[in-house]
Amino acid sequence: MTIWGAVMNASIGFVFVLLLLSLGIILFSYLTPYSTFQLMKEGSNLNHPHKVAQAKAVAYELSGKMVGIGIILFCSIFNMHSLKKMVFWGLLGIFLELIIYYLFILCAPMKVASEIEKGNIAIAHLSSQICVASGLLIGSFASLS
Repeated sequence: MTIWGAVMNASIGFVFVLLLLSLGIILFSYLTPYSTFQLMKEGSNLNHPHKVAQAKAVAYELSGKMVGIGIILFCSIFNMHSLKKMVFWGLLGIFLELIIYYLFILCAPMKVASEIEKGNIAIAHLSSQICVASGLLIGSFASLS
């Protein structure tokens, strides 16, 4: 393969990874009962500490979801030698991460979404770390295939 062929393959893979990451973020944002980006936007008003806390909590949670999905995509890129397999594992990983996240929400002794909406940064941090951990676990399965 020539250098330009390698650059072209990497560019195509990069585009697909960005699309998959965007899809995961959109799915997570759409499936939460609050408007993720609206709460972050409203958090820029420093005169309202509650809105700032909400924005921080939502940003922590969203960043954990992004890192979890990023880990899954990294593992699928690193271990798959075809674009089809990479996309398959990326989509499967996003789907599994959504399932694990919602299992956490169902099993948690508190209402996770309402706590994050209230600005509870501790719950948001826990939620984000569950997404990171699940991303590591799901990504490890990509190396088995």
